[in-house]
Amino acid sequence: MKKIIFLLAILSSLNVFAQDRMVYLQNQQLRAGFLPEVGGRMVFLAPAGAPNFLLSDSSLWNEPLQERMVAKAEAPFKPYNGFITWVGPQSAWWTKQDLLPAKKQRADVWPPDPFLIYGNFKIVESNDTLLVLEGEGSPVSGVKLTKRYVLDGLQLHISVIAKNIREEEMSWDLWSNARFDAFTRFRVPVAGEQKVRIKAENHPRFEAMKHQIHEGYFSFLPEQASEARKQRVSKAFIHPAEGRMVVEKLPWILNIRFDMVPPELIHPEQALVEVYNNISANPAMSILELEHHSAYQKLSPGETMQLNETWTFEPIVLK
Repeated sequence: MKKIIFLLAILSSLNVFAQDRMVYLQNQQLRAGFLPEVGGRMVFLAPAGAPNFLLSDSSLWNEPLQERMVAKAEAPFKPYNGFITWVGPQSAWWTKQDLLPAKKQRADVWPPDPFLIYGNFKIVESNDTLLVLEGEGSPVSGVKLTKRYVLDGLQLHISVIAKNIREEEMSWDLWSNARFDAFTRFRVPVAGEQKVRIKAENHPRFEAMKHQIHEGYFSFLPEQASEARKQRVSKAFIHPAEGRMVVEKLPWILNIRFDMVPPELIHPEQALVEVYNNISANPAMSILELEHHSAYQKLSPGETMQLNETWTFEPIVLK
């Protein structure tokens, strides 16, 4: 009997992840899933009965507690993916902290602030279609994020508020980052080639991603690199014709809508819309990122800024 109890105790300790730690919002038309303890990120979104639109490895959603990434300055990047909010510009990520002086001196641009992407966000309000999550505040970025998700029919309304928790003025933008499968069809409305700047890696192991502007929309044309050892990767910096990005997965179209921001209010290193596309022989590195920024703002102590967006699904009507 003692042996049985001992074995059960071991099995229990090994399966601390057995419970579902996902939080779901759901109505008759839409379902969304979140990991509050991993940055309050959304890792699942789909119309009822449809597969996940977002890129996220479901095996990580309820991983063993000892494998779960926790917020600490030394944390490496772990690709939970899905939808997350960063601050910008990227060049300033590690320059406003003293926890890791070497990263501050080098002005490292990777990884993102671990306290924002791995922090444990507490649930402050919830029901079937509403979830409000509050972060603990980051000693790296000096801000605390509060996230609000609301389902309404085939729409998901998202708002993120950043509060300056320092005693001095801070300057940031809010950076919305949604990750999809690398070959996902997408488009961004543009008024011409002059509104798009493409940055490609200058390295023998990288090849540029082809792109097109067709009928007023920009898109990458993802394909494998010419050699297995290479990656095909590019990033587009775009001032769009309207605050919208379109994702297509039969039989649905997803419109991600956000406020237009004048170019002069966007940090010069960034763009209102940024699209990163990477095709690699390593599936873990293959990704499509659809991103947009708020205005770059100075925040006095205790002051806040907010970024809003609405994700709307529409069925594709085949002609």
